Amino acid sequence: MGPKGFTTKPTKYTEEFVMKELKEMIKEIRLDKDILYIKELFEMRDYTIDRFSEWRRVYKDHPQIPRLAMKIKDILETRAVKWAITKNFDSWFTKFFLCNKYNWWTDNKKIDINKAPDVPEENKELDNVLEKAGL
Repeated sequence: MGPKGFTTKPTKYTEEFVMKELKEMIKEIRLDKDILYIKELFEMRDYTIDRFSEWRRVYKDHPQIPRLAMKIKDILETRAVKWAITKNFDSWFTKFFLCNKYNWWTDNKKIDINKAPDVPEENKELDNVLEKAGL
């Protein structure tokens, strides 16, 4: 125990702790349909979003942790696209959000924002959804 009876933060996040936290985050975003931005999940936690990237790196060979982390990101991405399609969310911001996620921005080049960039095969399904929605 730390000063005044408080427990101290772990210096190393255990596999069990990370699993518990990721599962709790998934539960939170399923219960609160207004969460869109991943940093919202870290507002009330005793650590920063940097831990999320750290966990993905440290536990990259774990059978569940990378999949749980990807599930969180997938849910939030799907939510942004769905909001744009249903007109509850600005489609330009959704394009900005997706360009940042997939690193579609390039420096010192003119980009035609009306032309879809080349994307890996696994992202073609998302492109098809956006195209059908007129985005």
